[in-house]
Amino acid sequence: MICFDLDNTTVELVDNMHDSFAYYKMTSGKGTGKGTSFRSLGSPSKVKHYIVEYLKDVGHPTATRMVNADVTRKRLGWETTDNFNDCGVFTMRHMEVYKGSDVSFECGFSTNKAIQKMQLKNLRMKIATELLLSDANVYKGIVMGLAKETIHGMKDERVLKMLN
Repeated sequence: MICFDLDNTTVELVDNMHDSFAYYKMTSGKGTGKGTSFRSLGSPSKVKHYIVEYLKDVGHPTATRMVNADVTRKRLGWETTDNFNDCGVFTMRHMEVYKGSDVSFECGFSTNKAIQKMQLKNLRMKIATELLLSDANVYKGIVMGLAKETIHGMKDERVLKMLN
C-alpha cells in the first residue's frame, strides 16, 4: 500500500513483508535527474511519479512539493518473512487503520506467528462475509439461499434465526 500524505508531503510504503523479502526495489523517487532513468526506478517510485504527474495535471497546490518527497518504507513490528499468501488481508487491515504519516500506526497484529496466523484466519473470514453479504453483491440472494439450505440440513436453530 502506498500512502500519499499531501499535508505532510510524505509518501509511505506499508507492506507486511520484511524489506529483505520484498518484491520491489526501493529508490529515492526524487524524479529522473541526470544519471537516473525512469526504468531504473523501483515500482513505488514509479507510482509516486504518476501520482505527482496527475497532481500537476489537475493543478493541485502540493504537486511541486510532492516531486521532492522521498518514498519511505514504514517499519512494522508485525513484518513477516514467509507469508506470501495473506498480503491482501494485511493490506485491507492496513487500509482500515492507517490515518496518516504523522499518526501512530498499530493494526493489532501479533508478532507471534501462531497468534498472527489465527488473526489472519479470522480477518479473512470477516472480509469474505462482508463481501458475500454486501448489498452490492449481485449474488447475495443465491449465497443466502445456499447458506440457509446448508444450515437447515444441520438443524441449528440459532443460526437459522440469524439467517431469517
